[in-house]
Amino acid sequence: MRESIDSGAARRSGSALGRDRDRDLVRLVGRHGVMTVEQAMRATGVGRTATYRRAAALIEAGLLERLGLLRSEPSLLHATRDGLRYAKLAMPVAAISPGTVDHWLRCVTAALDLGERYGHNRVFTERDILSKEVLEGRPLGKIPLGESRAYGNQRFHRPDLIVSSEQGLIAIEVELTPKAPER
Repeated sequence: MRESIDSGAARRSGSALGRDRDRDLVRLVGRHGVMTVEQAMRATGVGRTATYRRAAALIEAGLLERLGLLRSEPSLLHATRDGLRYAKLAMPVAAISPGTVDHWLRCVTAALDLGERYGHNRVFTERDILSKEVLEGRPLGKIPLGESRAYGNQRFHRPDLIVSSEQGLIAIEVELTPKAPER
């Protein structure tokens, strides 16, 4: 019989994993794809030392990994496949590259800002939206863009974030560069 990820991770790390705050930290990182320790501190309201210690224990357990993609940026936290399972997130490991890091991190900052305004439980990342669409088998946050010239089928775009407000859903795009008018 295969041991659970929870007990295996706790034994490998030599610490008491399995607490709600550990699962919450892995879930937070997994939902966003990647984030800095400072963003994790802001999201959880936990101090620097405690956040670094928890992240280190989760990294040692194989639930998070530290990415150092760019020298000019702080190291990043990224959920592993085991971490996503541990956090009970039905989504793939986020594909992070040096060219996408800035966009990912700005999306996290925007989500934190929106969470402070609307409530963190009302802000959904693109990864949340995609996961929910797959599980429910229907589009939730897709915006029609018209037909593909090459294939003639409908093209869609999924926003970076969605906020569920009293007025309805608010789609949020985080743009780092100006786009052409047709986009």
